[in-house]
Amino acid sequence: MARLLSRSTAAWLALTTRTTEMLFASGRVVGHRTGRMMLAGPLPSQADRREFHLMVREKREATLGSSHAMMSQLMATNAQLWRQMLTAQLGAATALASFVASRTTGQALARHANLVRAVTPSPVAARRLSHSTARLAHSGLGPIRSRAIANAKRLRKR
Repeated sequence: MARLLSRSTAAWLALTTRTTEMLFASGRVVGHRTGRMMLAGPLPSQADRREFHLMVREKREATLGSSHAMMSQLMATNAQLWRQMLTAQLGAATALASFVASRTTGQALARHANLVRAVTPSPVAARRLSHSTARLAHSGLGPIRSRAIANAKRLRKR
């Protein structure tokens, strides 16, 4: 079966879906906790204080987890982009050397075409960069999304 979506498009659609899930779960959690704060007033109960402290701790942990996940993904992406860039530069240098060493007009024309292909940005490279960007955002969203969904499930029981 032919692939209907590119990997890049599929990655962005998955990110959109996960972001939407996170936003709905966050809305439920914020609504629950805000209502709880309003009902508690200036003198929250012990259970309310535990929930409010948990809220602060979870935000800190989710932020740190998100930062860590994004840095790990960014380091892997940077290594991949450097490899691609160096490979492209080596290909361009080889094509240039071949063009300069041409002995006939026919050779020069053929090698010039190779040189143009070597130095022209590839649509594949742009798709790879787009896919890498989506993966980076996806990795940063993961810890926040999982925390929001877990909280929405936990608070729904109350």
